Amino acid sequence: MVPDQAVVLAAIGALAAAGWQHEGDLGVPGRAAFRPPAHAIYHHLYVVTRGSQAHRDHVDLRDFLRSHPAEAARYAGLKHQLAPLLQTNRAYVTGKAELIAELLTLARRKNS
Repeated sequence: MVPDQAVVLAAIGALAAAGWQHEGDLGVPGRAAFRPPAHAIYHHLYVVTRGSQAHRDHVDLRDFLRSHPAEAARYAGLKHQLAPLLQTNRAYVTGKAELIAELLTLARRKNS
């Protein structure tokens, strides 16, 4: 998480210099997505702007899963099921979208 868009631009440059490939926001405003260098273990890296919807989504999901172990196990199970798709296409991300939306709805219902 960074404080504003100016820092996102600096992060893009610094990560590119370290071999990370910037992939744009991939349809999520307030977020910059990166593909790791070839020598790194594959994972998703995002830089999000503080207060953006992307930032709130990450924090709300994290906090909800920390306080609801059964839902965290459900989410983990889905991630393990989808893991073989991680490097081949966006199916890993899209495969989680429905459950993430459901969990965010639950999280925000409990907080309102």
